[in-house]
Amino acid sequence: GLGGAHIMKLVNLEGKLCHIWNCLAQEAHRLGCEFFVLLGDDVRLRTDNWKTTIEDRFEDISKRRNLPFGFACVAFNDIGFPNFPTFPVVHRQHLARCQRLFPRRLQNQGGDPFLFELYKRWGASEFCFDCKLENRIGGIGEARYTKRHIRWNSEQLTTFIAKLEGTEALLNKDQVHKHLHGPPPMDDKQARIPCIDVVVPTFRLDVQALGRIVALRASIPASVTFWIVIDNPEANERKIQAVKDMEMLSNSYPVNVRCHDKNYGVSAARNTGIAYSNADFIVLLDDDVTPELTLLDAYIGAMQRHP
Repeated sequence: GLGGAHIMKLVNLEGKLCHIWNCLAQEAHRLGCEFFVLLGDDVRLRTDNWKTTIEDRFEDISKRRNLPFGFACVAFNDIGFPNFPTFPVVHRQHLARCQRLFPRRLQNQGGDPFLFELYKRWGASEFCFDCKLENRIGGIGEARYTKRHIRWNSEQLTTFIAKLEGTEALLNKDQVHKHLHGPPPMDDKQARIPCIDVVVPTFRLDVQALGRIVALRASIPASVTFWIVIDNPEANERKIQAVKDMEMLSNSYPVNVRCHDKNYGVSAARNTGIAYSNADFIVLLDDDVTPELTLLDAYIGAMQRHP
């Protein structure tokens, strides 16, 4: 389903996949392309008519979230690495606002989750479950290059949020000319939504109690992800599997489950959940609490009153 091909010769970028993606995207933007699909040469597309389906998802996000068309990130459903936004799609809006796909520091890891996390601040990051692909080399397994992990969820992420929002020029006077000639800043109706992760360490593996926690919802638009960390790997296998079965790939309130290889204690389990989180705020809960249904609203209200 791909059209014509353009070939670029890049030198001294072996193993630097993020830099290669960025060079290709900038050239595609220069040539007037609308969408940028970040793929590898070992990816096998499993869905026909995926381009139309993904474009329709961009249209749906724009209407539902009252955002400019293209202000979104849509990820393929990687059948070998579920619950992870591999191989995302972004629009030329991203290059127009940010001038590049992602921070220069990223080499070959973190590019795809970075883009997905970025647009979660507007509720504009979604999986397209109907568009499936298979990554035969790399991904969660070994790659053909040495993986270089860079932490990007602090200053790097904050900088690109400002770029997308159109406020970077206000933070950096040297960028005012870019601000004047680029896309307009987001208005109040297109304001960011709360981005929150809920971290729950569990030793008891009480599915009923955990179920009450992951059923929490906010009454206003919010990007909420649950992280359950199993800290009792020697427990009954059925109980462990029951908690693992709670993992839910969803565009709304997804649930992720991680398991320690031994009992490290509740503090270590919380730290594991925090390490996985890229949210602006983290709510820490225990596995034996009975939360009120308005708990998330209460936390969001406090965050908004005390930013």
